[in-house]
Amino acid sequence: TFGEVIPWVAGVIAFAALVAALVIFIIRRRAAKGGAEVRRDPAYIVALRELEKFRGEKFHAPEKQKYFYSGVTGALKKYMSDRYGMDAQEMTSAELLSSLKKEESLTPAMFEDLKNLLETADFVKFAKHVASAEEAAGALPFAIRFVMETYKEEEEAQVQD
Repeated sequence: TFGEVIPWVAGVIAFAALVAALVIFIIRRRAAKGGAEVRRDPAYIVALRELEKFRGEKFHAPEKQKYFYSGVTGALKKYMSDRYGMDAQEMTSAELLSSLKKEESLTPAMFEDLKNLLETADFVKFAKHVASAEEAAGALPFAIRFVMETYKEEEEAQVQD
């Protein structure tokens, strides 16, 4: 009968209200605390960690070069996005180099080395080119040097301000 069902329905409604009140309480409490503060590592630290994954001779093998160059250029593009405030990950190599020409922190030699790395990476990734052992061996040290030198420029500029 209807009289027998009413206590069960009232119990379910009361339980649902209690759960909703608990959820609202938790959300408001987190909002009042400002949420958990997430500490982000600087862009150069993130880039160096990512580049460290590619250390070793095993990535210079022809069958792993596409993965190697994709990873190295991906880490560099992520770093450039954070460092220079551009959407480097969505840019082609030509667009990226065009945008970086304006940057005073890049020496002409560093710009030329970056251009060579990006061109080689494009050939390996898209044209099935096999980079020479010297090119493959020099890619990672250059990427690390690029991050370290541009990071120092950024830090010096902040100190002068």
